[in-house]
Amino acid sequence: MRKLVTLLLAALLLSGLCAPASAAPIEITFAPYMFGPLDPDRDIITPKVEEILRDKYGIDVKLTNVYVEYPNYKEIMNTRIAGGDAPDIWLGQNESGIREYYNQGVIASWDRSFFEENAPNITAFTNEGGARNAFSQAYIDNWWKGASSATPDGKMVTLPTPLGNLPYATKGVVYRGDWIDKLGVDPENLPYTLDDFIDLMYRFVNEDPDGNGVADTYGFSTSMIKTLFASYDLYTGFTASFNSQWYLQEDGVVRNADTLPAVKDVLALCAKLYADGIIDPEFITGENTGGYWAISQGFINGLYGVSSHASFDHFRRRETLNDDGGPVAQEYWAVNGADATFYYGPWIVGPDGGHGYYLDNDYGLGESYVYNIAIEKDPDKLATLFKILDAFAIDDELMVLACYGIEGETFEWTENGTPKYLLTNDELNAVGVMATRSVYGPNNTFNATQTEYSFYNAPNIAAILEQQSKPYYDTYLRPDITGYPASTSTYQADLMAYRDETFISIIKGELPVDYFDEFVEEYLARGGQVLQDEANALYAEQNQ
Repeated sequence: MRKLVTLLLAALLLSGLCAPASAAPIEITFAPYMFGPLDPDRDIITPKVEEILRDKYGIDVKLTNVYVEYPNYKEIMNTRIAGGDAPDIWLGQNESGIREYYNQGVIASWDRSFFEENAPNITAFTNEGGARNAFSQAYIDNWWKGASSATPDGKMVTLPTPLGNLPYATKGVVYRGDWIDKLGVDPENLPYTLDDFIDLMYRFVNEDPDGNGVADTYGFSTSMIKTLFASYDLYTGFTASFNSQWYLQEDGVVRNADTLPAVKDVLALCAKLYADGIIDPEFITGENTGGYWAISQGFINGLYGVSSHASFDHFRRRETLNDDGGPVAQEYWAVNGADATFYYGPWIVGPDGGHGYYLDNDYGLGESYVYNIAIEKDPDKLATLFKILDAFAIDDELMVLACYGIEGETFEWTENGTPKYLLTNDELNAVGVMATRSVYGPNNTFNATQTEYSFYNAPNIAAILEQQSKPYYDTYLRPDITGYPASTSTYQADLMAYRDETFISIIKGELPVDYFDEFVEEYLARGGQVLQDEANALYAEQNQ
């Protein structure tokens, strides 16, 4: 009898130990990129996401969206961090920002092995080349480097955003169709050699392509100057932004594109073209004089005949998506007539075969997320966050729900298999669509099906890839380091101003071309040498 009672008591004790605990859900707060605030009373997505995670994956979480208006995102987040009120997840925004957060000790870091253990599907997706296995091994290596780019010890601090499934440059060369037709140039055989291109530019100036009988036309402006730099195997941020392009030279030293010898050749060419009236004299101010940033008013208004200021998609034709066309194309038609034509052209090929537009890193950190340092003290919570990410990588139902919402209410399927939203972006956010994007990844999930939906199935992407499959429409200019030297923010403003002032003066003939040699010495003295040393150390670190 005593033995029976003992066994019963043991069984009762064991059953009590095995009974599921009524633990509260893990609370996760996050501040993603949002077009407008989430309306809790209208949120039809987040509860369903929580339900699927709980019932299908055993992940019991309470997801709370913290709306931070994007124009003031960093300032608001810095205030929250300082006040101890930062959410669990927020936007890193860029590499320097992530490094700053890491150095301040406000974001978590973790070993790669910890991530691989808790996110095996994302790990496999990345290491096997993404959707369609399109990522090169170099991309895969860079992705992992980007995940730890802010840390000296190689620990991960973020998940980089894959830039499409086939990194490509969005920019394109666009010619005014009326000028090309007037001069009898075959639009299917637009110039790609440097000599042929320059010949056409002189024709743009000397043969009255607009037919008004007045010598008031030019060949090109700022953006095509940048394209000429690219034809010499380099890309410079001249008149636009600090140049992130660092190139390994034959002597084994990584140097900034602004200081390379070939720059002098391009400046000499541009100085001659400017003196001959080929370059728009207002190139100094850039091509956009107001309004939407991608519009080149001089090109649209017939001041010059070719531009690479906007992207292919900005000049998207109506038939691509059966809509009103790209935003810059719409402006072009508004000014020049509904039937006005424009032609895509190849990149200009320089003396050594260089051509194209720059491709920055294969991955992006603009919408990569960082995690509150407090989570380091709760490894189970961090593991849960990665397990959620991993579920989105393989669960198409979950992915569609969070990214697109509910069929018939927030989106519909198009004939080509791409989801089409039925609401505006701010309305989508209000009802919960894309409102959990920091929980499922960067701007996209690491999900092969979604890559098909958002990339390969999109007609505008297909149109770009078709163009770039043609000779000299492709691009290949890539930096030899990923990210930026650590002291970039310290020196960039002064170096940008000095570079632009010097290049403009040389092009306008106010300084001799040979002054470029003095410019390089002064550039290095003003902080360029510090950045070069840091760039070389970064190159060594990334290629050890």
